[in-house]
Amino acid sequence: MGRSIWRVFTGNDKIPYMNHKFVINGYGAAFLRIMGCECDRCLTEQSQVNCSASLFSFDDEGNTVHHVLFDAGEGVTNQLTQSPYLKGKQSRLDWICLTHWHPDHTKDFNRLLASHVQGRPVVGLSKEGPVNLYCRSGTADWMWQIHEFELSAFTKVYQSGEFLNPGVLLPPVPLGLPNLTLTPITVSHQNGDMNPLNKHEHRYCCCGYLIESESTTIGVLWDIDSENSWLENPETPEQITAVSRLKNADHIFYDCTFWKEKTTPKNHASFDHVQRYARVLTPKNSWLVHITAHVEWIGNEGFGWTDDDWNRETKRIWKEKGLPGNIGVPQIGQEFDL
Repeated sequence: MGRSIWRVFTGNDKIPYMNHKFVINGYGAAFLRIMGCECDRCLTEQSQVNCSASLFSFDDEGNTVHHVLFDAGEGVTNQLTQSPYLKGKQSRLDWICLTHWHPDHTKDFNRLLASHVQGRPVVGLSKEGPVNLYCRSGTADWMWQIHEFELSAFTKVYQSGEFLNPGVLLPPVPLGLPNLTLTPITVSHQNGDMNPLNKHEHRYCCCGYLIESESTTIGVLWDIDSENSWLENPETPEQITAVSRLKNADHIFYDCTFWKEKTTPKNHASFDHVQRYARVLTPKNSWLVHITAHVEWIGNEGFGWTDDDWNRETKRIWKEKGLPGNIGVPQIGQEFDL
């Protein structure tokens, strides 16, 4: 099948002013529950969904007029069917913006797109064109290997067209929305940066996102590994610019898979990293995502922790060290106005 690949450009469509909300669909790590595990986190009955969020735009009457989805891992489709902003004829999916290609960020890709297409006639909506998909070029190459059918049948792919190192702001995603900008940020994510054509070759494939309205800034920094030192010590002009744009954000969502920093490079960041990043970036609110219960040995701090455990211990340390702003774990369905 022929590929539909478009290079990124900056949209400048004249559309009436809109209101926007950033809504959490999920914040869980790759393994939401482990078979046979009896830790507190595995036994909890609360919903667990891989890291994902939606950016909704509304007209003056409160109708949903645009929907950007960040990542489509396990449980995301179920969560979207429960969203009050996608009920009936408000159902829509304008963009999917991927951080990277790993299964816990793309596992629901087929189901999501099929559900979107099948749902249109059911609720009396006409069939629309393909869903716009944005990702870095390395992730696009992985997606063509793993999801060629879905990409060919349901999407129009916008890929970044570059191979830049971490800490670079890429051209904004062409959403065409007024008073809002969505800017990808290159990041390092160890095994997410493998070249799909040569697994032994390193190639940067992953990104975070900077969401900016006239009044609010949100940073999305999942997934990132332990080697993103540019966030606390930017060296190049591009890194200095990226940090300056993230600085003093209203909300930053950080990868926090580990409780303590490891002695060797790891595929994810720790709470120790989050503390250092927050000292430099000074956001009003720091949010921990990609948290899990199974990366520590049994008996160590962090093993089996619930959200209440993470909230209690991180708030205690935040207060003791006088770190800037607030710290916590978001809730599924939590909303942030832009």
